[in-house]
Amino acid sequence: MGYRIGIIAGKGRITEIVINEAKKRGFFTVVAGIRNYTDSKLEAISDEFIWFEPEEFLNLIDFLKKNKIRDLILTGKINYSLIDRLQNKNRIVLSLINELSDKKPYSLFLLLKNYLMKFNFKIKNIKLLLKDYFPEERVFTNDMPSKKILEDIKFGWRIAKRIASLDIGQTVVVKEKAVIAVEGMEGTDETIIRAGKLAGKGIVVVKVGRPYQDMRFDVPVVGFSTVEKIASVKGKCLCIEAEKTIFLDQDKVISYANNNDICVIALKQKSILLGEKV
Repeated sequence: MGYRIGIIAGKGRITEIVINEAKKRGFFTVVAGIRNYTDSKLEAISDEFIWFEPEEFLNLIDFLKKNKIRDLILTGKINYSLIDRLQNKNRIVLSLINELSDKKPYSLFLLLKNYLMKFNFKIKNIKLLLKDYFPEERVFTNDMPSKKILEDIKFGWRIAKRIASLDIGQTVVVKEKAVIAVEGMEGTDETIIRAGKLAGKGIVVVKVGRPYQDMRFDVPVVGFSTVEKIASVKGKCLCIEAEKTIFLDQDKVISYANNNDICVIALKQKSILLGEKV
């Protein structure tokens, strides 16, 4: 049967990509989708699949054990409305959450990890399946950002790293060295739209990983919808952190960005491309 991988799927197209990448490697995919939340197409592409309600956590554990799963990948977005639903309906989750000093996303992921470890499950690094989706440092689009945009990138980077360290969000939107919007629970796309309404054209979007990013949990993701939202508000640039950000739809994004005069760039904290620390 080969290597068996369990996948607990949240929201977003990345869940489909993770399953397909696992199957390309010959893995047997055992997938759990959250009813009325996860994309329904996942059932058709998985080797084994279960729909579960958030309050049916023990059913999920039984399903994974029945399918001889030890290694798990957590993928896709989990929003606060689902977390709120969990704690209102699930006695196990409620008792665990009451042990936390806060409900920041990273705290909740650690809570889930510790709970699953009690059943001898191991959470794997997402790079096991998506290594090729983490780009190196480079300019993707035709031209290097202008000096003005680079100044905004460096300004936004420092702010983004600070909010990421506080587990607030991983994206900031800046313009002319002013912070226009900071990502909260709403996600990157909504943050961009909000920033466009506030500041008009010319915004710069910076998305980074946490200073000590755990590649098993809540890894930053960008894709076509990200650059499409930037274009809709006439933004000028998307900067991501190299080697720490999942970049989906790369060819499609690059073509679209070039056609809409948007620069897309990946930088490292100690940037060889810029010859300085960002």
